[in-house]
Amino acid sequence: MLDRKIELENLNEQYKQLLEYTRDGYYIIDYKGNFVYGNKSTERILGYKREELIGKNILQSGIFFTKDFLRVNEVLAKSNKGLDTGPKEYVLKRKDRKTIETEVSTHPLNIKDQQEKSVLVIVRDISKCKKTEQTARESEKRFRGLFDYMSSGVAIYEPIEEGNDFVIKDFNRAAERIDNIKKKNVVGKSVLQCFPGIKDFGLFQILQEVYQSGRPRHYPISFYKDQRIAGWRDNYVFKLPSGEIVAVYDDITPQKQAEEALLKSELMLKQTEQISEVGGWEYDVVNKKSTWTDEVYLIYGVAKGKYDPDQNQINISFYAPQDQKKISAAFYNSVEKGIPYDLELQFINAQGEHRWVRTVGNPIMENGKIVRVIGNIMDITDRKKDQERLQRMMNSIIETVASISEIRDPYTAGHQERVTKLAMAIARELGLTQNQVEAVRIAALLHDIGKIGIPSEILTKPSRLNDIEFKLIKNHPQIGYDILKNIEFNYPIAQIILQHHERLNGSGYPNRLKGEEILLEAKIIGVADVVEAMTSHRPYRPALNTDVALAEILKGRGILYEPAVVDVCVKLFKENGFKWE
Repeated sequence: MLDRKIELENLNEQYKQLLEYTRDGYYIIDYKGNFVYGNKSTERILGYKREELIGKNILQSGIFFTKDFLRVNEVLAKSNKGLDTGPKEYVLKRKDRKTIETEVSTHPLNIKDQQEKSVLVIVRDISKCKKTEQTARESEKRFRGLFDYMSSGVAIYEPIEEGNDFVIKDFNRAAERIDNIKKKNVVGKSVLQCFPGIKDFGLFQILQEVYQSGRPRHYPISFYKDQRIAGWRDNYVFKLPSGEIVAVYDDITPQKQAEEALLKSELMLKQTEQISEVGGWEYDVVNKKSTWTDEVYLIYGVAKGKYDPDQNQINISFYAPQDQKKISAAFYNSVEKGIPYDLELQFINAQGEHRWVRTVGNPIMENGKIVRVIGNIMDITDRKKDQERLQRMMNSIIETVASISEIRDPYTAGHQERVTKLAMAIARELGLTQNQVEAVRIAALLHDIGKIGIPSEILTKPSRLNDIEFKLIKNHPQIGYDILKNIEFNYPIAQIILQHHERLNGSGYPNRLKGEEILLEAKIIGVADVVEAMTSHRPYRPALNTDVALAEILKGRGILYEPAVVDVCVKLFKENGFKWE
């Protein structure tokens, strides 16, 4: 009983360590509102050391504004009744007097033999989310203003009857002026009902073509006339991701061709710009002439007037060598085949700095020919650096968590790393995507994390396990799943770990899944796990020869193990010379 108590205490300590690495702040208060415990993320979010908060009342700690005291008291009252609360948004005060936007939820803790009840409080930093929402609202407001006050007429149509007609969804002020019609009189009605002359001049057919192909079309109408208006028109039609069709048009009778180009550039900027700092460019296919806005020169770090973009066609030489072919092919397809592109590429500015850029190109057609390519370019280096920093942080956490199970089982030290190496090699040989290979890597590193819930005397037993002991061992995929299921990975890591001991014929564990019910990533790790275990030393037997291990998986090919995975694994050892070290 004493040994079991020690094991439970060790297990609780392991869970506590895992809790320390979560991104949310976790702290415990008693039912009077006094701090009892806080994890490391709480220190990061609030700026206080845990020691500074423990023992203090949450209303006297200085982290809540007075205006929120009533809400906090209501939460405490609900907690006293055993009710969960939240998530609710609060603006909290940090120790450095800065404010932080958070999402707070509470859960009463019912711990056996605990005299005083307590409450688990989870604090999530949503500052970045709120900032993103604010930016989105500002962008929406800005673009709505652009929509309403731009000089071009803009109409948004929703296809009906499989594109045989279109309902007018929105109409800007310029469209009212150009078409001599009020928005309130056309919104919600069909195009053919409001503009009976649209079929006579070919524009209706263009709307249908864009709806069916998804490719933007530039359609200059020679002359437009109906019962309301008569005049020369210039139209540009494109399809939104939502499926709606947008027509942008101008009465070009009194205008110059230069104004037409400007209006198209403004439209394309509205269509493709997703951030505020972005440069625009245009390539004249007929004259083979490139034009940049000032922002493009700034992004590449070159002086306007001292650099001619036409001497460096679409600035290919700025890009890193591995991306030059990619942008060259994309630009060729845009100019020659009318295919738009949207790429994220590495580039080197004029100062020799390695940075990242997103470049977008959209071909414009006139009379069935591609006459220009208009696009945007934006520096996304900061975003890429943030992604890389988060990935490094995640990798460190994964490696730390992965080491926990091996600390308790010295006989299998290095097992998870070797399984990971073989599993990733199999995944790559199978032609899996980069995202799938990354999922295999993370899941393989963590596949035995559930063993922290298994008594160490079973893990290190110097002889074969009896039936009861093996049943305990078979719990480790479920324990691993329970530990990781609430962590927000980009891949189904917890499910892969849960399934890595399942077998094709349903003889595996813990859920006796069969065939296609098992994730491919789990099948890969399952084979790698068997081969590594057989070729490594164990307390109850010496390491076996690689040929013995390969013979074992070949014996189970199509019965226990996925045939393609087995074939690739054997090939890696027999033909590719795979080595553990």
